[in-house]
This record gives sequence, structure tokens and C-alpha cells, in this order.
Amino acid sequence: MICECECEKPKYEKKNYALCNNSGTYECGACTCNEGHYGKYCECDGSDASDEEALAKCIRPNSTTACSGRGDCVCGICDCFPRTTSSNETYSGDFCECDDYSCDYYNGKLCGGEERGHCECGLCKCNEGFKNSDCGCATSNDSCIALSTELICNGQGHCDCGTCKCFETTLYRGPTCEECPTCPGKCNETKACVQCSIFQTGQLTVEECGKCQNIVNVKELRDDENLKHCRLVDEDDCIVFYTYEYNNKSELLIEVKEKKSCPTSVNVIAIVVGVIVGIVAVGLALLLIWKLITTIQDHRELAKFENERNKAQWNAGENPIYKPCTTVFKNPQYVGGYN
Repeated sequence: MICECECEKPKYEKKNYALCNNSGTYECGACTCNEGHYGKYCECDGSDASDEEALAKCIRPNSTTACSGRGDCVCGICDCFPRTTSSNETYSGDFCECDDYSCDYYNGKLCGGEERGHCECGLCKCNEGFKNSDCGCATSNDSCIALSTELICNGQGHCDCGTCKCFETTLYRGPTCEECPTCPGKCNETKACVQCSIFQTGQLTVEECGKCQNIVNVKELRDDENLKHCRLVDEDDCIVFYTYEYNNKSELLIEVKEKKSCPTSVNVIAIVVGVIVGIVAVGLALLLIWKLITTIQDHRELAKFENERNKAQWNAGENPIYKPCTTVFKNPQYVGGYN
């Protein structure tokens, strides 16, 4: 019958081993502390306090669990565990009672990111200028000032955490409540982004175009009274139709009709040749018509002449204009007879 493990044999012992803080014997993967020392690695000096007294220092008031169950009590001090086995995030606090990674998130960041605040023992500690449990609320109204009027939310809404909430009783919308159906709008401001994002044309660089957000192409534009309709003429003289609106976060959303309205291509040579051919054809047609009319007129005149010639009656006697060479005169007072 085997009464001891092989590793317990004296030849495997490592007395005053470094892993045991030179205060214990390392055997079978554990430290056996010398007299006057205790702890997992014999790191605690027993002359300071007993093991029970040290453990009591690791228990929170009104609790019975050392280090809140989130760490080891080492020499009366809590050594907190990592939150997960694969994480460098650890619990904190004298009793490991704090979780500095379980605060509220804003825009996908813990306490809105370092620029807004940090997590401390489960609660966000917001930097100056921010508030709320997630540090997501800006206390300044600067981002709500309308450029056109220098009024907060253009006088058509109220500023809530740095964002304008436009009055529902009006038609004003937009980040600063400056947009309305009869307002100039942002058509001119959005043309360049529409061209580069949807059609990869225009004057914006790739870097500048990358800043254009929330632009999509659609087959047909929606018919909605809240939409602002825009149009632009590109370098090919094609017309692009698109609309924009603001969502409940005051973000600009743009929908672009995927099919442009382009003029048909013009073949100048074909037009010129066609005009010339048309002029020649019209000239020839007029010439033929004139020739036909004159021919018909000539035939009519000839027929009329032939008809009149056939109807003419000529006397077969003397020529009416012929005069004989002798003339007879009679004297009425001559009483003699005539032969």
C-alpha cells in the first residue's frame, strides 16, 4: 500500500524555494511555509497577525465573503481576479467590490469614451461638460445654435443634451430646426456628396467623399411631404433627382434615384446631311411640279388652238382685199344709151 506520493519524497523537495518567497518548501506543486509565514506563496509574515485576523481584513462590513468573492485575501489585502479568464480587466476596490467595466455605454463606448467620462466602481464619472448615467448628455447648447438666426434651435425647438428637439406642431426639422418645406434647404450643400457617393463623379477627393454618410440609391423616390426634393445637372448634362430628410436623431438621410435623366445624343453630321438632302429634295419636288404645271398648260393651249383652227370658215370667192385694175364710172346726166 502506497502511503505517500512520489513527489513527497525528500529528494524532490526544494527548501526555501524562490517561488515560496524563500520562506517555505516547494513540493508537489505547492509551498509548505516555514514557521512564522503563511499564504499561498508564504508571502505573509505571521508575526504581524494571525491568518484569521488577516482574513478578517478582507471582508467588507455587513458581509461574510472575503474579497466579495472576486479575489484572494493575501496578507490581509485583496488580490482581485480578472473579470474574465481572457481579459486584462480586473475588479477593483479594497474588497474587489468594484467593477470598472460595467457602466452604461454611449455610442458604443463605455461612458461615451475617454473624452466624455470614465467608469468607476460601476458608475460613470463624467468629464466637465457632460452628464447622465452614460455621460451622453452635453450640457452646452453650442451645437444647437442655428447659424442663420443665432437662436437656439432656430426658435423652433428646444436643446436637449446638445441636440435640438424640434416642436411637433411646426414643420421645421433638421439638426438646428432650420429646415422646412419652403426653406432654401441643403440641396446645394449635398450635390457634391451625391455625385461622388452614388456615381463616383464630381470634384470631391476619395478622402472627402469618405466623409459623406447616409446616402443610398433607390429605383424610385418616395412621395412624402416631409421629404425635400432636389435636382442637379452633372457634367454630362444629365439630371439627377434625389431627396433628403432628417431622422429622429437629426441625421441627414439622402435617397438618390439610381437612373439619371439624360438628353439623347445628337449626331450633328447626320442632321446637317439631312437638312441638305431635305433642301435638295424640296427643290427637285418644286421643279417637277413647275414642269408638270407648264406641260399641262402647254397641252391645253395646243388643244385650244387646234380646236379653233378646225372651226375656222374661209370664203372660196374673190379675195376680199383684191382690187381689179379697171373701174367703171356712170354719169347720171348722160342721156345717151349705154352699150
